[in-house]
Amino acid sequence: MSNKKLIQLKNLGPASVKMLKGAGNDSFHKQQDNPDTPVIQLKNIGTTLAKRLATINIHTRYDLQSFGVTNAYIKMQETSPFVLPVCYNLYSLEGALRSQHWNDLPEAIKDELYQTVKGCER
Repeated sequence: MSNKKLIQLKNLGPASVKMLKGAGNDSFHKQQDNPDTPVIQLKNIGTTLAKRLATINIHTRYDLQSFGVTNAYIKMQETSPFVLPVCYNLYSLEGALRSQHWNDLPEAIKDELYQTVKGCER
């Protein structure tokens, strides 16, 4: 994205930002579902998590979906010098694929994810 476009985005008001983030915006959801979407553009994925994913060669939505969120979390944990919180990492990855905030995932999904990676934590 060019610097000019970044400056324009920074100057948007709160209502415009809310619209761009997908409050009923079909183009936003289509982009989120596009397999070529870079992970940094997915919900819940910030710079830190995108960098962690890049270290395990996950760069797009397709990469994440193909590798699987639990496998990605386990691999990130194996390569990290410190413990990665499940909520900010594992649940965020699942939420990214669902275009849903990690805290809004159903408890049954969170429990299933946690049980899958339980014991892989340090």
